[in-house]
Amino acid sequence: MRQLIQVVIALGLILVLHFSKQSLHHDSPSYFFFYNLFSCYELLILIVIISALLFQITIGKKYSARKSLLLGIVIPVVLLMIMEIICSYLLNHPTYIPASVVRYFRVYNSQFDLNTFQGNPQACRYDSLLFYSIRPNARVFFSNREYADSFIINQKGFRASENGSIRPQIISVGDSYAMGLGVNQSQTYTSLLEQKTGLNTLNTGVSSYGTARESIAMRSIDTSDAKYVIWEYCSNDASENKQYVEQNFQYTPPGSSYFQYLQAMNAWNVKYFPSKYFLTLLKILFRYKSGRNAQLSPQPKQLSAREQAINFLEIIKQSPINFSNTKIIVFELDTYPIKSEFTDSLTMLLNEGKYKPLSTCLLVVDMSGKLKKSDYYILDNHINASGHQVVADVLMNVIRDNKER
Repeated sequence: MRQLIQVVIALGLILVLHFSKQSLHHDSPSYFFFYNLFSCYELLILIVIISALLFQITIGKKYSARKSLLLGIVIPVVLLMIMEIICSYLLNHPTYIPASVVRYFRVYNSQFDLNTFQGNPQACRYDSLLFYSIRPNARVFFSNREYADSFIINQKGFRASENGSIRPQIISVGDSYAMGLGVNQSQTYTSLLEQKTGLNTLNTGVSSYGTARESIAMRSIDTSDAKYVIWEYCSNDASENKQYVEQNFQYTPPGSSYFQYLQAMNAWNVKYFPSKYFLTLLKILFRYKSGRNAQLSPQPKQLSAREQAINFLEIIKQSPINFSNTKIIVFELDTYPIKSEFTDSLTMLLNEGKYKPLSTCLLVVDMSGKLKKSDYYILDNHINASGHQVVADVLMNVIRDNKER
């Protein structure tokens, strides 16, 4: 009878948490945080009651009913605390994460723990033209589990020196890979190229920009002296680019309230609650083992590589680049391992009638096979300092070969 009462109390608490989840407002920036919190504590109660019952059934007869219940609760809670400490250590020292569970830690990092650059109010502001832009003249300290660095932003809102904005000879375009998320400012492949070539170089990379916004942002730059535009593409540019082309090269950003919502959601996402690490990881593990997708929401259908390449070239044609004086070096950076479908499609399209005129100024570089797993962070999808060095070396070889022709 005593055990039945314990089960009823546990189920009652689980039901309270379940209905609390249902009462959350989907449009609140704290929705995902509290949904995960309530789900984790449902799991915690389930673990504790099962452990308590097993303890009482197996060895609980040696103790009084009260002591048996107390031990049945305290022991699993202590074990959970130990597991939480272990998970915390592994998240902060990912090289020690066993290979068999790295995938679960990566999912946890991306969905429940990742601090985004654009989500930082000190780093980015709402922009009626581009949705958001980096605050000019900002000095931003930005960190995630595997890196921490200062961002020095110039008066145009780019992670570059003021000299780089004055008639740059090399312009680096792209998203967070180009911006150098995760590495020191002097370690980005853009900075390394400047050191290798001696040419004045400007890094215009902005986290999560697609090719569409990258080309719009370029309109504020003096491109008259540009010898090379280093254009980095990522597969997550596809949706933005498609919409931009379909809307006749017009970009309509969401309102400022939505941007404020995303920044608030980012602040909630990195908040901690007791046992968050272990219980959330346990939930992710259950999803995978049960065959359910570990993603919180279904991903949109990805465009084919050829469709992505067509949209990219259409946007390039509309960019403010002087094609007679400037070479455009295009390559893809993405999660490991990088595939060659996009760059292969670009190469094929440049040999066709409509895009063949671009072939004289556009140099396609295939990065697949160039970067090793060790050139990426373990939890984060970005390349580390050695990855930027590899990219800089590849690009330097392309520039050197182009000069020799």
